[in-house]
Amino acid sequence: RQIRNLCQTLHEKVLEHTGHIPFIAIDQEGGLVTRMMKDVTFAAGPMTSSSVSEQAVYDTGKMLAYDMIQLGMNLNLAPSLDVNNNPNNPVINVRSYSENPEIVAEYMAEAVKGYHDAKMMTSVKHFPGHGDTAVDSHIGLPIVDFDDERLNNVELVLFYTFREPLPMN
Repeated sequence: RQIRNLCQTLHEKVLEHTGHIPFIAIDQEGGLVTRMMKDVTFAAGPMTSSSVSEQAVYDTGKMLAYDMIQLGMNLNLAPSLDVNNNPNNPVINVRSYSENPEIVAEYMAEAVKGYHDAKMMTSVKHFPGHGDTAVDSHIGLPIVDFDDERLNNVELVLFYTFREPLPMN
């Protein structure tokens, strides 16, 4: 109730003073990255939902969106667009849909469709190559030092998914 009231107050004040609605964001991926634990549905993380089906990934995104919208948020800093291709990565692991870039791209698109169908904005993350670093980007500066072939065939494949806008209902 407290978060819902805060978001409602922020929405009203920003709209009143600017004529625009505010972006009220949360980082609610599901699984390990779950900021809201109380009075919302606990969702499986990306690797778990992707082990079930594309439909499960879509449904998870839509469900997370509905819960966050009910609390007054309209932007989720998710889903993760990282390839889980480095076992020494201290931060990605099960936050990725797969070690295969094409599968990550397909499942990420399903998650985004789920969020968008529920009328929630998304922000895919993190950056090309983050899944193959050995540094936690929250505490250090990872360096991605791949040649053009690797970047184009693994890391950037994910971002090519967005050459065409996703359909909005």
